[in-house]
Amino acid sequence: MAEAIRLRFDDLVSAGRRGRLLHVVGRETELRRMARTLGRRSRNGVLVAGPPGVGKTALVEGFAAFAAQTENRRVLGIATPQLPIIRLDTEQCVHLFTHSPLQAHRVLRALRALPPCIVVIDELGLFMNARDEARQFERILSPFLQRSDLRLLATLTEEEARTCIAGNSRLEKHLELLTLSAPTPDVCTQILSRLAPQLAQAYRIRVAPRVLQEAAELAQHLSPSRALPDRAIQLADEACAHASLRGATELTAADLQQVAAERSGMPLRTSASRGQLSELSATLGKRILGQDHVVSAVSDVVRRSWLGLRNPSRPLGAFLFLGPSGVGKTELARTLSRELYGSEHAFVRIDLSEYQEPHTVQRLLGAPPGYVGHEAGGQLTNPIAARPFSLILLDEIEKADPAVLDVFLQVLDDGRLTDGKGQTVDFTKATVIATSNIAAELIRHAAEEGRTIATPAFTREQLVPQLLRRFRPEFVNRFDAVLPFRPLTNEDLTAIGLLELEKISTRLARHKVRFQVSPEVLRRKARELKDPRFGARPLVRYLEGLCERIIAERLLQEEVSRP
Repeated sequence: MAEAIRLRFDDLVSAGRRGRLLHVVGRETELRRMARTLGRRSRNGVLVAGPPGVGKTALVEGFAAFAAQTENRRVLGIATPQLPIIRLDTEQCVHLFTHSPLQAHRVLRALRALPPCIVVIDELGLFMNARDEARQFERILSPFLQRSDLRLLATLTEEEARTCIAGNSRLEKHLELLTLSAPTPDVCTQILSRLAPQLAQAYRIRVAPRVLQEAAELAQHLSPSRALPDRAIQLADEACAHASLRGATELTAADLQQVAAERSGMPLRTSASRGQLSELSATLGKRILGQDHVVSAVSDVVRRSWLGLRNPSRPLGAFLFLGPSGVGKTELARTLSRELYGSEHAFVRIDLSEYQEPHTVQRLLGAPPGYVGHEAGGQLTNPIAARPFSLILLDEIEKADPAVLDVFLQVLDDGRLTDGKGQTVDFTKATVIATSNIAAELIRHAAEEGRTIATPAFTREQLVPQLLRRFRPEFVNRFDAVLPFRPLTNEDLTAIGLLELEKISTRLARHKVRFQVSPEVLRRKARELKDPRFGARPLVRYLEGLCERIIAERLLQEEVSRP
């Protein structure tokens, strides 16, 4: 006879009576539905599904807490079944169940031998077998399907529920699926208020209610890899640790903002940042020369978005930059990233010349389950999931396959994408800039003829028809602005040369080297190297090569001449 296995369980009702379980907040409807289902004679198992961090385990423990105290049940009108509630040690059970067929048989026999009770299995998806997920799932659930007095209360993700439950008539006949959605900021604040005494005691700081509301609001902007309220709880916990390390006695909004900024790239909310936003046009204009009309249009859209005056379901801004090479399209994107998001690291550049085939969509989103590269994620979705406050530069967008353009159409329209892992990635805090060489010759000829290109009429009558030869109307229409960059003049090139010399001087500061270039020499060289097809790049390359070569030779001579 096979040796019996002794499975490990926690008595949740006893834990609730001793006050070891927190009462759940804002889930009264779900608690009532759970109680009704578990109290039925048939189809009395409950599968709680939802994204990681949404509070599935907290709901189960909250149900046990209500079941343990008659007074609480009376307040909410929840009639919980008068059955023991025991939680299976999932780690032990999974180890035994997946170790060998014999051990799995013993686990199932031990479950069938349980007296009438409610069995809680946290993270039921851990029992899934990649080769035959649905069959493995049904196997572990078989004791609960065979006995009406053995109730199941389990948690799993939405993807696991879709994979193994949906379409399985036998499981759907016996189990009720309860899907949890993320709580509102107000409910998140209530949840944090329940946890505030524990945080205050652990870090020996005061946690005021108004600060918890700030945490709930800020958490909405963090990476959605974990759902609310878990994001808010993690933010409050880390902010308390931050405040404690700096020797504070009270958690402040500044602590929360600092931690949120470091985790997501979200700019700090300060009076200085408001002033920086109001001066955005002037700041960009110092770095992007000869394109005042573009700087003004971009700054206007960004300011309105940043102040919450535009559609919150779309990216903060979406711009299509047109024009010849070397006129400042990429430089404006980098400068805007630094000014808006406080770091050049908040910059995601995707060269769409590498996405000319339909199958390359998977590189953007990540391969689906079962395909090579699934765990790597997507080149577009991964960085935005990790840092929602970022600028996305889509270079040479006219070279992308139409299937790839459809992905960006969804980003511009809905502000979200679902990656290969089934997770939703939020793009509403990002700024999207696409560049294209379409109509570059048209823009150059118009500028040479003295026509003004910085007008809505020129864009509508001259540029849009050329764009519609390559893109669908709905795609072009999703951009906040289509902005042509005009060719650079001699004066523009000279000014850009001065800026480049400043950069070179900064790089050489550590060598204690100073140098000067005659303005007249620079102007003459700018005229000599001017080429409307390449913009400022020939001059920049010349200055870098000349200055760096001369100074390198001088430094090496000094090194050799030293005794």
